[in-house]
Amino acid sequence: MAELLKREGIEAVTASDFESAVSAVDANEFDAALIDIVLPSKNGIEVLKALQARESYLPVIMMTGEPNLEQVPDIVRAGAYDFLSKPVVKEALISAVTRAIEKKRLTDEKRASSNR
Repeated sequence: MAELLKREGIEAVTASDFESAVSAVDANEFDAALIDIVLPSKNGIEVLKALQARESYLPVIMMTGEPNLEQVPDIVRAGAYDFLSKPVVKEALISAVTRAIEKKRLTDEKRASSNR
């Protein structure tokens, strides 16, 4: 998926677990995050909650190969921006990430104008 995004001109950084994902967000400024629900150690919903607890807004797209309807309320309550099912279709991936990046841009602009 990172390669697909890079081919579309979207810079992508990958992380394989909770700790590396949170460290990457702490060390960089991102416009969106794409997180699998199934991860080693802590799950993607826990990553989502950790990212949403930060001061700045980051739209998060959750994805999984086996949608579990029991997890949907947790995903929504944790503040996910969007949800994709695997296998992810290239067009759906690009569209979701592009929309998330635009949402981040608009949110940042709104915050900047209200701070003036």
